[in-house]
Amino acid sequence: MKYYLYSNEDIVIGINGLNQEFPAGKTLLIPNNTVVTFYPLKKGLLPFTLICSANKLNQNKNIKTTSYKDFIIIEPVFSKIYSPDILLGKNFKSLTACLIGKPYCYLIHENLKNYKFECKEHIKNFEIYEQNNTIILQADYYDNDYIVAFHKNEKIFYEFIGKVVIENQLITVIKDKETFSRHGEILKFEITTNKIKLLSQEGIYLNGAPANHAPFLNHIAFFEAIREKDYKLATTYLTNELQQQLTPSHFSSFFGEFDEIKPITIGEEHKIALIKNLTPISATAKTYKIVFNKNLICDILDCN
Repeated sequence: MKYYLYSNEDIVIGINGLNQEFPAGKTLLIPNNTVVTFYPLKKGLLPFTLICSANKLNQNKNIKTTSYKDFIIIEPVFSKIYSPDILLGKNFKSLTACLIGKPYCYLIHENLKNYKFECKEHIKNFEIYEQNNTIILQADYYDNDYIVAFHKNEKIFYEFIGKVVIENQLITVIKDKETFSRHGEILKFEITTNKIKLLSQEGIYLNGAPANHAPFLNHIAFFEAIREKDYKLATTYLTNELQQQLTPSHFSSFFGEFDEIKPITIGEEHKIALIKNLTPISATAKTYKIVFNKNLICDILDCN
């Protein structure tokens, strides 16, 4: 089995004691049993070392492995250095809620038990309050609202990101799916005695219609539309000839379910990887090669 290193951000790697810069988005073939040390460039993260062999990879929680047909991609998952500083705290009869950081962590202490939730980075303007059967942490996250609700009876945290409105027992979220066409979703939840349950979800375009984007991104937009099950939009990125062969009824069976879309280059081969996450640190991938004709997709080659 071949092993390739990959990172979403610039880092430094040490291979058998020799350090080198490793830019984001690149891949590097690593021989079996190679000793690799990963050094983060961001503050607040810890370096780590691993041995690239099958039995060692499965034991290391500092990496995410994605299994392809003939190789495995290894991505670093750096551990954070936690600060015990209490940024905000509040008492609610039998329990105490507080936010510590950085990195941010939402803690609930109740009857000698502690419940912990790791929050997103870059949140600000914190507030903690009680709403029906929940203790809510509310903050700003870039241009979005950020809500973490701890259900007092279920003892579970729920995270909501988007434009969030809480009225009595109803939570409404307008979520940005972060696609080039500006797909969105309206979700409605109810806070019940036992849990927070999903009442409805509806797909929308945040701009009212598919947003325009650069034509060279059509292959990414195509797979984003497939992931969102927006098959009508997906067909607009195909040539007329391919539309006759690859109809919406074939999309699900041909591509399957996937969570991420990642352009990947192995050697001189440029492909699209459709990644299905199995756990937070493991995934599988299918790869496809895209052929264009005047910015439209004229062929999709299955490389699996």
